[in-house]
Amino acid sequence: MKLHPGIKKVTWTYGLSGTAMLILAFAVFYLLGQQPWRNLISFLLDAIIIGFFLVLAIRDFKVNQNGGELRFYHGMTVGFLTFFLMAALYAIAYAIFVYLISPDFINTYVELAIEDLNSRREILTENIDRDPQEFMEEQIRNVKAITRSQLVLDVFLKRSLIGFFLTPAISIVFRTNQR
Repeated sequence: MKLHPGIKKVTWTYGLSGTAMLILAFAVFYLLGQQPWRNLISFLLDAIIIGFFLVLAIRDFKVNQNGGELRFYHGMTVGFLTFFLMAALYAIAYAIFVYLISPDFINTYVELAIEDLNSRREILTENIDRDPQEFMEEQIRNVKAITRSQLVLDVFLKRSLIGFFLTPAISIVFRTNQR
């Protein structure tokens, strides 16, 4: 199956632009001391950025590359490739951050995650059937065992899931009715 050349064009254009915006948002939150890896507003902003660039890519393909026509599978293809490119490139940028730019980041991440666990101890242990102390010790051991590669994979999967949920909806909105 041959891929429509317009799909490649919009995927790269909007995938790269979306990635740049995701990286910029991360950098701004990080420089402001807002911890973008655990900040809900940062995650919601990422979802908005991904959705915005998916809309732009699918609409651009429909209007400028395919003569005003869009089938559902066109939208899904453009959307999937665009968000996958954004998630992959963002994960690479995040890997560069955690491995090269801030190699001690993992220690900061673990410290903050343990503080977060301890501050929510009551809520977390409220409805468990085993010893709360043992449960919390296990959770802290699990947090201490987190690796940088797991964090990079987590970033990739979260951005991909956003795209998986948004792409079908956007494709349905922009598709043209068959006559």
